[in-house]
Formats: sequence, structure tokens, C-alpha cells
Amino acid sequence: NTSHKSSGNVRKSRQSRKTNPILADVFRFISFEGTEAYGPHSHERIEINFVKRGHCRLLLKDDEEMEFAEGEMMIITPNVMHRFEAGTDGCTLMQLEFRPEMLSAVGINKNLDSWLSDCGFLVDNHNKVIRIVDNAQIERTVLLIIQELEHKALHYEQMVMMHYSELFILLMRTTGDPFFGVAD
Repeated sequence: NTSHKSSGNVRKSRQSRKTNPILADVFRFISFEGTEAYGPHSHERIEINFVKRGHCRLLLKDDEEMEFAEGEMMIITPNVMHRFEAGTDGCTLMQLEFRPEMLSAVGINKNLDSWLSDCGFLVDNHNKVIRIVDNAQIERTVLLIIQELEHKALHYEQMVMMHYSELFILLMRTTGDPFFGVAD
């Protein structure tokens, strides 16, 4: 565990070793103390945060505000100014941040190019934040990506790419992409 100072509070995270930045820039579990804040900031990466414990708020430019509870996931699209605030009892997030180029990097064959173009909702600033509630498949897939990146076992890079492919398909199904239809 590593401690970080942020807004006067101590933040603990299970910090991951450096890895191939194409695979992920950030992959970790991070805990925030009650009312601890981080930001405002923006970045070019797609950010996925799954609330493992507690609740939090996400404040966006233009005074937009969203609440997230345990079991909910937020996907923040690139270049969206945001500020994170932990709830009064703190919270723990499972966090994965990757570059938009990953959307095309998972192309296993030429037939996938057509549906990868449908992943545009992950980089569309009109979406800003996508909320996903109670989706164990997506949570599990994000966890598998993080675990592979942390442990770096034999052929981990191929496993990460496979899990990213699965993640993008699940996200398209969950968000109602017309190519796949809405998942139950």
C-alpha cells in the first residue's frame, strides 16, 4: 500500500508496477477517506471506476453532479473535466484508465473493425459520464484486466487484450448499442 496526500487527507492505494502504457495507464484499487476530494482534472484516457465500498460524488464542469453508490460503475470519457468527492464514510474504487487507442488495438481480425467503430460512445464527449449499475460481468472483466496487469504472468498481455475485447463487447451490449441490442 502507498499513501498519498490529497486535500489534507491520506489516501491509500494498492499501487501497481509500471506496465505497457498501451494496456493501461492506471489499474488499481484505491481508498478515499470520508469527504476526501480529488481534482478537478481531466485527461485523455477513458476512466472506469467501480465503487467497491461506500459512495461518492462526481462533479463535472457546468455544475453537473452525479452520485454513485456501492455496486455502481462510472465511465468518464476523455477530456471531461471532473472532480471526485468521497462520501462521509469514505469509499473504495476499482479503477482502470486506458487510452482511446485501445479500442482499435483489440482488433483481432478485419471483421471486428466495424463493431469497434461502434465503441465511439466511449470517446464521445457528449456522453461525459456513463453509469452502469449492478453488472457483475463488467465488474469481473475489469477485475481480470487489473489482476493480469498486476501479476504479469506468462502471456499476460494477450490475456489483457482478450479481456479488453470482452469488456468492449459487454459495454456495447449494456449501453444498448443497436448492433447487439440491449442485454437483460
